[in-house]
Amino acid sequence: MKNKKLPIIIIISILVVVLATAIVIAILYNTTDIFKSYDVLFAKYFNQNEELLSILENANYEEQKLFKNTNSYTSSGELLINIQDGTANTQKVKATTASRHDLNTNRTYSEMILKNGESDLIKISYINSGDVYAIKYEDVLANYIGIRNQDLKTFAKNMGMSDSDVANIPNAIDFASLNSIAQITDDQKQYIKETYLPIIINNIDKNSYTKTSKSQISVDGVDYVTNAYTVTIDANTFKQIIISCLTTLKNDNTTLTIISNKLSSLNPGSDSTMDTSMLSQTIDTLIQQLENTEANKNEIKITTYENKGTTIRTMIEISDLSKMTIDKLTQNNSKKVILTIGENESTSSDNTTEQTNNTTSAVQVILEQITTDSEVLDNITVIPDTSDTSEKITMSTSMGKVLNGTINNTSSVSIENANQTVDASYTQTIQTASQVEEILELKNSNTVIVNNYSKEQLVPFLQSLGNRIKAIVPNKIEQLGIDIGLSQTNTGALANYNGILNSLQNQEKAVGIIATSGLAIANPDNINIRNIATVLFTFMSYTNNQQKSLYNKIEESNKEQEKSQQDFEQLDANINAYIEGIIGNVQ
Repeated sequence: MKNKKLPIIIIISILVVVLATAIVIAILYNTTDIFKSYDVLFAKYFNQNEELLSILENANYEEQKLFKNTNSYTSSGELLINIQDGTANTQKVKATTASRHDLNTNRTYSEMILKNGESDLIKISYINSGDVYAIKYEDVLANYIGIRNQDLKTFAKNMGMSDSDVANIPNAIDFASLNSIAQITDDQKQYIKETYLPIIINNIDKNSYTKTSKSQISVDGVDYVTNAYTVTIDANTFKQIIISCLTTLKNDNTTLTIISNKLSSLNPGSDSTMDTSMLSQTIDTLIQQLENTEANKNEIKITTYENKGTTIRTMIEISDLSKMTIDKLTQNNSKKVILTIGENESTSSDNTTEQTNNTTSAVQVILEQITTDSEVLDNITVIPDTSDTSEKITMSTSMGKVLNGTINNTSSVSIENANQTVDASYTQTIQTASQVEEILELKNSNTVIVNNYSKEQLVPFLQSLGNRIKAIVPNKIEQLGIDIGLSQTNTGALANYNGILNSLQNQEKAVGIIATSGLAIANPDNINIRNIATVLFTFMSYTNNQQKSLYNKIEESNKEQEKSQQDFEQLDANINAYIEGIIGNVQ
């Protein structure tokens, strides 16, 4: 009997050991990186980049948006602008703002007054009444001038736009849809992830994944020892991934519907809006084009750097062409993302020694968000050229919570370059109101609504309006001691070059004043900071380089002109000396 029980005991013991081992392995697998393959580990740490999107979200922004949509309110603000142009003198500009919104009539009134000391210098007011949006500058026009947000296609056609351009214009702009154009639900995100991520993974050979232990990197001035997980994708594989994803997409009605709805939001009522069947046909055409296109020799390398189970850097490299680095830091109530885009590092070999030259220039965007019990602080820094960090834009916006029917916001914007620094700071207080002062209803009798006029009527009117603005506004701005370079007293070719340079610098100053003040006011007023970051990224990266190039050309021309003048003066002296010598000999 005992002999019969022994095998059972042994079997049970073995099963217990196997089960315990399986449990231990399962725990280790789920809680550590032991037993996981490189492709699994790469996916694990790469997927942590989903957290990056949270830095673009602001809970207080959404709370304030709801507050404004459900209450009558008033707001007041003060704008301070400082202009430093490299001299010891700092020019200061002050403006005040006031707004009110009537929930019952759904009308909004806002005004901004540019101050000269305690006196009002320029006053501009704005009203949204129904579907009419209008502004007024009393020194230029006694009535409001605005546009009705309906039947915009007809208006564009009356203004002489071509049929093809008119087709791309919506009949009305849906501002609510524009704000949510990039937003999709969590269920939609999950569906897209579950549908397309396996396609990508299945097209990549497991041998394409590698690991580098004890990889040392520096993030935001701090050194880390990391595990680096890399996937290398050649051009043919990348091409096949795209084709496979598109092949699935053209029959994926769920995702096609999401895309179609977003396109419709961008251009509601447009004849060019694509439905799902048109999208499917377009995708099928694209697949055929890709299949008939030979893949280039470039490869894509994606590396995630992990420290203590957390991804702190993701690097995407396209051969020797370009590199994008995403650094991610999270600590308590602070989140920070550093995005750097530039040319890839170039390497050169010298016998047995390999030397690496670091990238000398790149565009960098730094996003930081700090959350406290009373506010959410968003900071953005845009550096168009990392080789010259003196040129940058910085923005800081504090969105307060709604406390006892009151909101306090602050915002600051600074534009710095080699020639000048322009910064603007704005403070704003918003309060709920049981009743607000009546807001004018905009009608044909009190508003110049441009939709009502033909091109022949409107163009001369707008030209006349523009001339009045040019005649009045610059003189008022100059009362603040701000030189906007309307006239040049210099003569001659060299003076002309100097005039052009001065004009550009003055234009740059004017743009800086408008940009900083506009953004400082707009940031807390229901314009999401993610959109601003995108605009600044594109605008600053392009215009800064273009401006710098133009300055360099002017400076070169200036130097050439100066040299020509020196040569001419020397030639003139030589001629005079020669003539004097001849006269002396004759005498």
